[in-house]
Amino acid sequence: MRKALFYAVTAVLLLILQSVFVKFIEIRGVMPDFFLTVLVYLSLMRGEFYGMNFGFFSGLVADVFSAGPFGAGALVRTIMGYVTGLFHRKLDAGNRVTQFGLVLFFAFFDYWVMYLMRLFLKGEDAGGFLLPSFIYALYCGMLAPFVFTLFSAWERLWRMDG
Repeated sequence: MRKALFYAVTAVLLLILQSVFVKFIEIRGVMPDFFLTVLVYLSLMRGEFYGMNFGFFSGLVADVFSAGPFGAGALVRTIMGYVTGLFHRKLDAGNRVTQFGLVLFFAFFDYWVMYLMRLFLKGEDAGGFLLPSFIYALYCGMLAPFVFTLFSAWERLWRMDG
């Protein structure tokens, strides 16, 4: 019961953070994705099962708020959660370089896969996608150590870190 409540409260807070707060910290129209960063955190700390489940949920949330094909975000993030979860207990999740590198990679991956899906499935060409993809990935990667630290404290507050 505690786990379900923890994840429900976390999801609501992340949704508020993602939909309200990020507008104030955008750079050239590019906003960081806190759901993606928490997805990498949970997958790395808890493994594939948590990664896939949170990836699916966060992907559905992204699908609701995006113009891309519905379900594409859920698919991509489920895969990302699983792949990141494979590194559970194999990489040092407390290492800032690991945090930055994994979030940077998956943010770049997320941006490009979603761009290609919009292009091929819906015929939409965003134009000028290269610079925003780098800004998005760097922005998410640079915030990763901060988000990892905050989420770790959030888990300890709920006694979920064990």
